[in-house]
Amino acid sequence: MDQLGDDGYFKNWKEWKPNDAHAIAENCGILLGNEHWQVINIVREYYKSYRLFPPNRVLISLMSKEEGIEKADSIYLMQLFSGTPARVLAKIAGLPKPADCD
Repeated sequence: MDQLGDDGYFKNWKEWKPNDAHAIAENCGILLGNEHWQVINIVREYYKSYRLFPPNRVLISLMSKEEGIEKADSIYLMQLFSGTPARVLAKIAGLPKPADCD
């Protein structure tokens, strides 16, 4: 994909398309389902408003409001997006690398 930088993140988040998410997720060994899309949509909306990836506590709070308390924890995110959910989620969602990821 030409839209990706050397680090594997999108150069311009506005060029991302849902099909890109499927391709990136597949490369990460993830088959996207509805539960993944719920989180992807939350982080993209947050990025659209604030131009930054939501910190973990903010993301958990947003998930609680949108999806219910049973899905609002770090373990749920790790199950969906592997051991480093912010990094993997940002790639799949077409967002820049989160500032707190080295």
